[in-house]
Amino acid sequence: DALGRERLIELTGNDAVTGLTAPKLVWVRDHEPEVWRDAAHVLLPKDYVRLSLTGKHALDKADGAGTLLFDLAARDWSPEVLAALELDPSLLPHAYANLSAQFRSPDLKVRRSNPLLRVLPMLGVSVRGRLRA
Repeated sequence: DALGRERLIELTGNDAVTGLTAPKLVWVRDHEPEVWRDAAHVLLPKDYVRLSLTGKHALDKADGAGTLLFDLAARDWSPEVLAALELDPSLLPHAYANLSAQFRSPDLKVRRSNPLLRVLPMLGVSVRGRLRA
């Protein structure tokens, strides 16, 4: 309501539907304040996996559109949407145009037996690099 439906769609390309990230964040902030207070980062599932494996707090710009927080024309987080929703932009990861190229590692230290490797493709994450036996 603070931004208006037409302006929201103009900026983000999406209507405020519950399946997107922004409405979920607002719900957690408003209904689970103790959880919200403790939040250090807001990440999509595959970006959490990347953070766990590489320590990098990052998002691919292509995924930003599904958050309802991304200005499609600017190809970055929308200060206007974040302000309207009273969300702290410091919680959001840096958005990269080609994230997979940014974080390739020839020496990724992950064992082949790591069960996480089985779910990475389902999260849209590809593993590049040498895996240890």
